[in-house]
Amino acid sequence: MSAIMTPTGLHLDFFDIAVDAYKKNETDTYRKIMTTLIASYKKLLQEIEIENAHLEQNQTLSINEEELETLYDHLYDAVDRIKLLKKHLEAFKGSEGLFGDLLQTAEKLHEALMQHIDILSTQEVQELQKRYAKAS
Repeated sequence: MSAIMTPTGLHLDFFDIAVDAYKKNETDTYRKIMTTLIASYKKLLQEIEIENAHLEQNQTLSINEEELETLYDHLYDAVDRIKLLKKHLEAFKGSEGLFGDLLQTAEKLHEALMQHIDILSTQEVQELQKRYAKAS
């Protein structure tokens, strides 16, 4: 699990390395990887929250249908990866604080992604209603 974030999703390879380091008491490696993961997810969370605020202000869908389908695919893929990360983190409940911090950040990121999908789908429905109202 890695901290690399691309439009196609979140790759989670670094998490496995951090867990191995934690189990081997390689504290320095574990802490560096976990803080990098947390910072990466927090940055992504901040970007999604900014985009959500922008979408709510504009209330107009500015993406075409083909791109919207691709965006939905990427968003649902990201949601699945965050769910997987959260599932892996459940095994470390009560462990050292960085696992809890990462879980908290993952939960916030999951919520922000779901809100993003909700805003987009609401705007999509509104655009379709406008289109059909004009056609009538």
